[in-house]
Amino acid sequence: MKKMLPFALIITVLLVFQISVSAEAPVASTEFYEAYKGIKMVQRAQILNVMELEIAEYLSSPDNTIDEKAAVINALSWKFEGNNNTEFYDYMLVYKRYRR
Repeated sequence: MKKMLPFALIITVLLVFQISVSAEAPVASTEFYEAYKGIKMVQRAQILNVMELEIAEYLSSPDNTIDEKAAVINALSWKFEGNNNTEFYDYMLVYKRYRR
């Protein structure tokens, strides 16, 4: 039993260290949109850095693949201070639903 205590302590420390090291999401720290720069909407999102109607419609369209949509979101940047991208997109979805 005494031999198990140091082993359990080492495992616990390693697990806690792993959790604290991987606290940041790779999506937030990796600018993978660079691989999708050939797509017009990715370019537009990177330049504007703010959600607009054309970008919101692109994200809502079932014609666009999920990886391209993720690249557009990633190109909008993670510097969201002062932007209301989430609110605008939510408003656009509600407006689109009731417009039908």
